[in-house]
Amino acid sequence: MKKQISSNVKAHLLRGAFYLLLLVTVAVIPFALGQRAATKQSTVATMPIGDDPASETWSVTGSLTIARYEHTATLLASGKVIVAGGFDGVASLTSTELYDPVTGAWNITGSLLTPRREHTATLLSNGNVLVAGGFGVSTNLATAELYDPVSGIWTSAVGLLATARREHTATLLSNGKVLVTGGVGVSASLASTELYDPASGIWTPTGSLATARREHTATLLSNGKVLVTGGFLCCLMARCLWQEVLMVALFLRARNCTIRSPKAGVPQASSTAHAMLTPPPCSPTAQCLLLGDKIAA
Repeated sequence: MKKQISSNVKAHLLRGAFYLLLLVTVAVIPFALGQRAATKQSTVATMPIGDDPASETWSVTGSLTIARYEHTATLLASGKVIVAGGFDGVASLTSTELYDPVTGAWNITGSLLTPRREHTATLLSNGNVLVAGGFGVSTNLATAELYDPVSGIWTSAVGLLATARREHTATLLSNGKVLVTGGVGVSASLASTELYDPASGIWTPTGSLATARREHTATLLSNGKVLVTGGFLCCLMARCLWQEVLMVALFLRARNCTIRSPKAGVPQASSTAHAMLTPPPCSPTAQCLLLGDKIAA
């Protein structure tokens, strides 16, 4: 049978090459440059705020012991700041450091039990710090850890998150519980939310967001509600690349057969991939969430 290649397949092949080039441009090259620049990102600046913030200036303070990004920084009851985990351009980190605003110096403290980045860190009512989720060595994490500022030691939290996630938010509620929202799951943004109870150490799923999102913000309002805003809806680049690779794979498998456009009878998997090529928009919406009750902002 004579091989026939439709214009639709040619378009997908070209688009696949374009996405591959785009991935190299927006991900691989910046990552390589980030590795080179990682050692330059350990410096820290402070700015005292007085009666006239417009007249204040930034000044350099002590440098981090280990250069990192995608970490967390949490103000402790003592006035010190603990920085936990992150990424050094090569791997996720377990190291944590304490910043003393009096001396301007950083000191290494107890290490996390699990290397992680893109996690959250929340100061609990009892003075401990809860670190939850994030990305570990090769996958998202469902584990959580607790830091005791008195002993300087991290211990495993009793319960696991119901859903492993990263790029989520964690907000301390007025009742002492911690609300985790959204983030990225296995392959897409999440709408699920969970509550952590420090008394029992248990995570409990609660009401879902109306819109799945990651890299968003969550703010505790004075009325006790939590305002979630913005964020990104899906892993667009990974999804588009997968769709284009799927189309190319289907083409190669059917190379000895007639290839037709979706309207003319392409196999269902190919048609599905083609239909998914139109990405959903970013999420401009905002919503309030209070213990599972969603209220329009």
